[in-house]
Amino acid sequence: MPVLTVRKTYYGNGSVKSVYYLDQSGQMQGEYIEYQLGTNKVIKRQNWVEGKCRYSQEISPTGKIIETFYDELGRPTKVDHDGHTVKDFKDGLPFNGPHNLEWKIQNGNAVCNEAGLYKDGKKQGIFVFKCNQGGYGNSKEEVSYVNGILQGRYFAQNCSRLLTQETAYIPELVDTDFFAMNAFIQEGVKATGVFDKGLFTGEVREYDKEFLSFKNGKMVHAEKHDEPEGDQTWDCVYKDNSLVSVKHVIKGRDTLVHDIKVDGECTLTRNRVIVEKYTNKNGQKNGLYQKFNNKGKLEEEAQYQNNELNGVRKIYNNNGLLMVEAEYKNNKINGIYKEYRNGSLITKYFQNNIDYTDDYLAKHKSFPVNKNNL
Repeated sequence: MPVLTVRKTYYGNGSVKSVYYLDQSGQMQGEYIEYQLGTNKVIKRQNWVEGKCRYSQEISPTGKIIETFYDELGRPTKVDHDGHTVKDFKDGLPFNGPHNLEWKIQNGNAVCNEAGLYKDGKKQGIFVFKCNQGGYGNSKEEVSYVNGILQGRYFAQNCSRLLTQETAYIPELVDTDFFAMNAFIQEGVKATGVFDKGLFTGEVREYDKEFLSFKNGKMVHAEKHDEPEGDQTWDCVYKDNSLVSVKHVIKGRDTLVHDIKVDGECTLTRNRVIVEKYTNKNGQKNGLYQKFNNKGKLEEEAQYQNNELNGVRKIYNNNGLLMVEAEYKNNKINGIYKEYRNGSLITKYFQNNIDYTDDYLAKHKSFPVNKNNL
């Protein structure tokens, strides 16, 4: 027979609250009994084996008995009310019957509750999620499920209870301004539409500044409008939830239109004149990049690889004359650098943006002559 040590807990008035037993390893073993405040009336009985509850019986004030059975891992298997099974479990997860779960977050400052019905291990019907955040009030969400899949309406209410809306949890939209990859649309914006077999179909808007369009759960179109210093719009096209192209328009003293393709030719125009032209591959510059002035004359041309300068970069003045010609590697000057200044040619040698001209000349005595294609 194992040696057991009895333990007792007490209510604030000194009456016994519970009696239980610990084995030599400190694990609960055997019977646990809980009493009603100030009386000897038993309101809960449990049986523990090696620190895991295997059976629990709760007795209501009216005498009704609620029994919960557990497996050898301490996971619930079923719940009986007065001998009738009202809820069963599979692998410790709700399988059939009502579900009511409560937990704490924010270091215990907020109490959350989820309630609904399971059928054959899947959520069925309306599930209600509530969160009591102390002095901030209560938030509430209602979600409709069919066979465990979101189907129909999603309802949300914030802590102040002043905002009631139909909404959808959606992927964050990427701020595609030059592929800065900063999200500008968050979860929980106003939306119209329904879940169909778990996929959201409809439109999402926020203060008429952001607009998203979904079909079968996939984003097909997105727009953003902003007015910080001038009117700006982003018009994005998606295919299979992946960004395909963006048209970014800025209206102010000048009108800038940036047509960006994730894969393909991209242009930036100022007042309908092309001022930049390049090609993207997987959203990054690759190949020839060209920059033009407002009159359409070439100012710069360079070679890019994965958004970094790699190869020759040339810069021209307003008359179209070459001013600078340099070799780049991994976005740094790496090789011979030529600059035409006041009719004279200045030649230098760089490694990773550091001037090594003296070291180069000490080894090679002079720079290459008539090297047009660096």
